[in-house]
Amino acid sequence: MWQYMKKYEAFKKLCKEKGDKNFSFRFSLLIDNAVGLHIPKSSEEGFLTAVSKVTGHSKPSISVWLKKNRCPRRCTFSALVRFFLQYSRYNHLDPIIVESWVRYGHHATPCPFKIKD
Repeated sequence: MWQYMKKYEAFKKLCKEKGDKNFSFRFSLLIDNAVGLHIPKSSEEGFLTAVSKVTGHSKPSISVWLKKNRCPRRCTFSALVRFFLQYSRYNHLDPIIVESWVRYGHHATPCPFKIKD
């Protein structure tokens, strides 16, 4: 049994270190589609600060999520997706589908925003 636990721990460590290489892009795209929140586009200065102010999360946390391809905890992530989705022109979409795409990419769920990721 111990050999399996060692293998599992290795996979767990790999998942924590690696992250999805396009997660930050997809998450930023979701936020870029939100309107009325006075958040600059992800390519503009002040993006991280504005997201931090709107959500109440620290700028270092926001930076990890939006620059280092690390997903927030499940409950936080779900709340963030639902929050930004309600301010987008895609607010009619099922939040679970959007969450799946942002988290896992087009391999799990086709892009709900009709763009290629």
